[in-house]
Amino acid sequence: MLHSFPSELRDDLPLLKRVRVLEYFEGEILTEYRGDPSGGLYLEKWCAKQGSLNRWLVVRSDYRTLARYLAGQVSMLELLTCASDGGGYIVDRNGSINESVFAVRLKKLPKMYLPLAEAKHDESLRPHWKTKPQSFLVGTDWNAELFATIEKKYLEVSAFGYFSQPGTARKVPNSILRYDYDGGFPVAKAFKKMRDNIPKNQRVSSAQVHASSPGILNLEAPTEIADHVANVLAKLKDNIENFKVLHSWSKLKPLNINSLPPSAFDDLADLCNGLLVDIDSIFPAPTSELPDPKSDAQSILTAGKLVAAHWTRLWKVLKPKSGVEFISVETRVEDSDVPIEAHHEEDE
Repeated sequence: MLHSFPSELRDDLPLLKRVRVLEYFEGEILTEYRGDPSGGLYLEKWCAKQGSLNRWLVVRSDYRTLARYLAGQVSMLELLTCASDGGGYIVDRNGSINESVFAVRLKKLPKMYLPLAEAKHDESLRPHWKTKPQSFLVGTDWNAELFATIEKKYLEVSAFGYFSQPGTARKVPNSILRYDYDGGFPVAKAFKKMRDNIPKNQRVSSAQVHASSPGILNLEAPTEIADHVANVLAKLKDNIENFKVLHSWSKLKPLNINSLPPSAFDDLADLCNGLLVDIDSIFPAPTSELPDPKSDAQSILTAGKLVAAHWTRLWKVLKPKSGVEFISVETRVEDSDVPIEAHHEEDE
């Protein structure tokens, strides 16, 4: 028998819009909802089953705690209780029909309805999502410009990753490879061009900004792109020396092309390999005027400048600023690990 509750509601639940299943094993375990039209976050956890009737716990939570839960920083118990004001709903559902709804106090629920205190998110129970939240925790020292900068850097690295990801046969827009990279403006223009040329269904979008103290910025990235960016970030620290070698000549002005070292293409290939960049994606296609772009000094310098700019932007995503934490990747890097070159972009 299911546990009985005294306060059955005449009205149904708040109007909720289903977002995604967070955990699944032989059925849904934990599901994310949005309040409509409030946009508040609600969570639904499976509790028990009797015949065709499933019992669910529905509570209100907050986006920061959900992001921390998905990153393994807090337990499911904290996720369900810390922002719920101690209250929630028990819902008995037969298929898609709510048979009964009860208002409950969480501390009075049977122990079996709530998770163990040490239970945290299990990524093996996470279904495949078309898009994946990318979350930045922001401390008390923030302003609107900070949120805009964080978003811009992630959009830029995801755009470069979209065009340069190995195995996709994609290439950066050809017009970018013809820019005169004398100074920082063409670099900034190139990354904007890449962002503008991504198909709409493959673009990263803003999900929520909660500018409280502390706050959070959530972006929604296509899962393929989010996973690629995460894989690159995991390799970033290991490629510091490769970057320094490339950076020593990628700073050259086009007029000084004769100073490009003989090892330049090999230096570029080493860093591309380390950062999971398809080197073909950053060179123009051969033409009668340029039959072998990879042996052309100007093309090598242009490619080097783009990869160097991508490298610095990756650091700005991984370590945006003191007091800001990107928690959607497992890579943990200390401030002391960030090389000084990562603080100087050519277009800044």
